[in-house]
Amino acid sequence: MASVPRLTLSIKNAACFFGQASARSSSWWSHVELGPPDPILGVTEAFKRDTNPKKINLGVGAYRDNDGKPHVLPCVKAAEELLKTKYPDKEYTTIAGLPEFCKAEIGRASCRERV
Repeated sequence: MASVPRLTLSIKNAACFFGQASARSSSWWSHVELGPPDPILGVTEAFKRDTNPKKINLGVGAYRDNDGKPHVLPCVKAAEELLKTKYPDKEYTTIAGLPEFCKAEIGRASCRERV
């Protein structure tokens, strides 16, 4: 299997690259009207505006404990451990994807396998 070339950008180069890309894209998409605000993100904005000291953030984000630190659910920790064991190097798959995943999805899409 051929090795995949890796792209490395310094912070300076990344800022330059993304700055140029956003300048181009702003003129490219300038004729497109903005869509309506996302109602889910509106929940987070309402949380930020609320001055009640007992408020609870029900918006998008990590679960947090009473000290404000992220709480990782046990099922997420178990899934991470499984992935670390099965894919320790965190390499990307080929362009075709994982064969076992593709086979399972083709079965689901063609109704040969029930979800």
